[in-house]
Amino acid sequence: MANESFAFLALYMEDAEDMTAEEKGEYLEAVINYGLYGNEAEHESAAVRIAFRHAKKLIDGANAKKEANKENGAKGGRPPKEISAARKRINELDEKWARGELTDEETKEQEQLYQLVRDWENKRKPK
Repeated sequence: MANESFAFLALYMEDAEDMTAEEKGEYLEAVINYGLYGNEAEHESAAVRIAFRHAKKLIDGANAKKEANKENGAKGGRPPKEISAARKRINELDEKWARGELTDEETKEQEQLYQLVRDWENKRKPK
């Protein structure tokens, strides 16, 4: 895993506050190497091991979120508000239809909303 960048959090510096200069250097180098290249090294100092374990969890979580966002973006992302509102209205009309309370105007509205959502979904499908 080689990243061009990663978020260097102020929390990493806070975790290093009570370390010696040597430990701080080892720790920060470990965080950078892990954040950019995914490389893990053994650490003699318990303070460095503990702080690095914390940083590793944060970096792994950020990477997982980045991957999930990438996958969701490839699917087209979040639907526009218009589509979300159309789906909500379709659900309302479907419930009225199930109760036998749908008027002719609402039936036409429901068909138009279904078409709007279908058209949007077809645009999102990869070719």
